[in-house]
Amino acid sequence: MKIAPFLPVILVGSLRQDYIITPQGSALEGNPGGHLYYAAVGLQFKEKQFGLVSRIGSNYPDEILEKFRSIGIDTRGIKRVQEAIDHRFFIHYDANNEKDFAHPLAHFAAERLPLPKELLGYIYKSPPFRQLDQRGPETIVYRDIPEDYLDGTFIHFCPHDFLTHTLIPQNFRNQGIKRIMLRANPDYMIPQFLPKMSSLLIGLHVFFCDENDLTTLFANSSVTRFEDRLRTLCEAGAEAVLVFRKDEVHLYDSRRDESLRLKFSSARSWNRTGLKDAFTGGFIGAFAQTYQFPAALAGGAAAASFVAESFDPAYALETIPTLFEARLKYMTDQVEKIQPVIESRRWRRNK
Repeated sequence: MKIAPFLPVILVGSLRQDYIITPQGSALEGNPGGHLYYAAVGLQFKEKQFGLVSRIGSNYPDEILEKFRSIGIDTRGIKRVQEAIDHRFFIHYDANNEKDFAHPLAHFAAERLPLPKELLGYIYKSPPFRQLDQRGPETIVYRDIPEDYLDGTFIHFCPHDFLTHTLIPQNFRNQGIKRIMLRANPDYMIPQFLPKMSSLLIGLHVFFCDENDLTTLFANSSVTRFEDRLRTLCEAGAEAVLVFRKDEVHLYDSRRDESLRLKFSSARSWNRTGLKDAFTGGFIGAFAQTYQFPAALAGGAAAASFVAESFDPAYALETIPTLFEARLKYMTDQVEKIQPVIESRRWRRNK
């Protein structure tokens, strides 16, 4: 692998092998996947030289990493440990494209498909509350990161454990001015973690999250309006917050006190796996070139639209660059500036 003298963008996240039952009832087994994989797919539309940071087990196939190396992506930051790590991830899509991550045996039986032997013993479970801020087998540690990666300007953290999200960004900040972006892990977007969020948000350029997770985070809070919740997160340390809503993204930029919206959906909504990660990859790629949020929104939507067109993870990697640029131009024209909603006040007449 040829090592580039400088890697402007670094992505940090986890890798998986996906086992998917599509809405059409067909099975896909052992597909490359994970938050880091799809973020890299989204980023490569705008930037080919970037580094990946992750932890993988001794059992993770090297062919997936070799595909990245073949198009110039630097994988020296992917640490292979001696122990095996469970990288399996199961997704079942029903006819309405709704997801279920549990009970693969029941879903394969319902579709009259043979259960892959790799899924024997598979159990989907979220970590208990007491373990949310503890180290796990995929937690990134400082020594995992190649020294030259720390010189990168744009750093993006895919959904990961709370420890990685709170500790590792500081290692990059210690090397100079950075633009750090982070997509939240739904596991810690719960009311009990709201007081801890400032330790994660301080110094972030953009914080990405889903609207459902935002609602859960503020479930026990007196802050109820959507716009006020975004301002609360910015007051805790983030410069901007981007929320994935139904068929649109909403970005609040606290520096300008400005909100932007982009409605996006692929003309062929064939695949919904990895769309948000592909969006974040395209977003940071476009932002690294323009430093403009409207262009970044368009870059994210364009990248996600190509991933949506096929369940084949390699499909988007083979997209013609001019086709991406044409779609990017179209998406740029769709970005809307939202006028702030001002709450009405009840005036009391003086007697």
